[in-house]
Amino acid sequence: MEILLVSMVVAIATTFVITPYFIRFLRGAGVVGFDLQKKGKPKLATSGGICVAFGVLAGLLTYIGLQTFFVGLAG
Repeated sequence: MEILLVSMVVAIATTFVITPYFIRFLRGAGVVGFDLQKKGKPKLATSGGICVAFGVLAGLLTYIGLQTFFVGLAG
């Protein structure tokens, strides 16, 4: 159970840490869209799902690594 919680924390932390850097990268690359629901229609970075995918990948790799190298040794 602890391994699952550690993996979840790693996934969430990775997503929160990588998102601001990725937003700046996307804005610099010109990958933006307009928010049509707000006044002034501000530009927003699109493709934010890539940050979530990195978080999921980090969580999965953490889970697999901990399960393989720490739990596997105890059994």
